Amino acid sequence: MSKTTVLAIVTAVLLSVPLVAQDTRDAANTEVKEFPAGGRVLIHMRAGDLKVIKGADPKHIVLRYSATRHHQDISASVEHRFDVWGDEADIQLRAPTDNVEFSVEVEVPSPADLKVRMLAGDLTVDGVEGNKDIELHFGDLRIDRVRQASYRRIDASTHAGDVGGFPGGTHGWIGQSGRLEGSGQYRLHAHVGAGDVHLDFE
Repeated sequence: MSKTTVLAIVTAVLLSVPLVAQDTRDAANTEVKEFPAGGRVLIHMRAGDLKVIKGADPKHIVLRYSATRHHQDISASVEHRFDVWGDEADIQLRAPTDNVEFSVEVEVPSPADLKVRMLAGDLTVDGVEGNKDIELHFGDLRIDRVRQASYRRIDASTHAGDVGGFPGGTHGWIGQSGRLEGSGQYRLHAHVGAGDVHLDFE
């Protein structure tokens, strides 16, 4: 399959899901729950723009989201679930798909084990220590401030797209992959179906 064909397929898929919003700082919908550092966070999201960042509060997890259509707030139409049981959190989000800009930000205490599953959009993880199991079907995935010494295994791959920032290089043409073994305590798994993965190592 040529890169031109892959690009056409990705474009068609992304046109059928919510558009990406740029900022959640003024989001009308914010929820805060008690949650300890060292916990496990599971996030399922259909599509949009998702950021998972290291929070300033070591005892709480924060969810913010906004959804607009033609500059009108439609956040009330977002289907979401935000549950916490002790040291486990479960977040599920789904916005309407017709001309909607949907943006989500999750602040978590660090370290935290992350498991994220997302259909389409842009996904960023920034500054969160811990195990990471992250898969995105269509879009770009970026993981910032990765401490290589903290990981015993790092693997990143795409079916159609590039893997950037990977130490030691990657293999493949239409799709790329890289794997790194170390002596740390965590594992990082990052996969994108069609799109790019970028790892920013400290």
